[in-house]
Amino acid sequence: MFSSDPSIFTAAARVLPPPVPWVPVPLDEPPPCVEVEVEAEADPGAEEQAALEALERAQALEAAYARGYEEGVAAARRESSEALASALRALERAADAVRVAEAQRESALHDNLCALAVAVAKQIIGREVRTDGQAVADLVRRAVAEFPLDQPLRIRINPHDLSTVSALSAADAPPLAPGRELTWVPDPELERGGVVVEGRERILDGRLDLALERLYRALADG
Repeated sequence: MFSSDPSIFTAAARVLPPPVPWVPVPLDEPPPCVEVEVEAEADPGAEEQAALEALERAQALEAAYARGYEEGVAAARRESSEALASALRALERAADAVRVAEAQRESALHDNLCALAVAVAKQIIGREVRTDGQAVADLVRRAVAEFPLDQPLRIRINPHDLSTVSALSAADAPPLAPGRELTWVPDPELERGGVVVEGRERILDGRLDLALERLYRALADG
């Protein structure tokens, strides 16, 4: 049985939601459309083209890497070869410098030895001339023998050597140039042991310094 208590209807009204107002929809207007995004189906040809392009890029990258590696190796070899060639050239120049220095040292040593030999010879000859008058006479005799017998000669000699030769002649020593016409001229500018013989056609210069110079050149050139 239904109760006639009005409080029941009041409580039910509080529990139930309010009624939704009814809105009439015109029949001549279409219902609203809702846009829905639909994923496009994948294209097998596009995927294959993308994969092909990716492969080509990978191959191009690999080829570029290989080419760069080869060029780097070639450049390194060229640099190493150039460095080695430069080092060899420097070594050759150093060896040439050493050879030139060695040749100069040997030449200087040879010249010094020749000069020393000539200096020793000068000392020995000077001592012989000062202590042995016959040595001076022999020098004059050899110089005079280079000229014809019938040619008058003019002999220039150091005054000390001239005194020695005169003393030998006074001591009944063998004559220097028998049968020759000789004119003796004391010359203080000549060193002892030197003699200059002047003839009509030529002059024989027997100065000691010139003789030693010729000896030095002979030793140096030899």
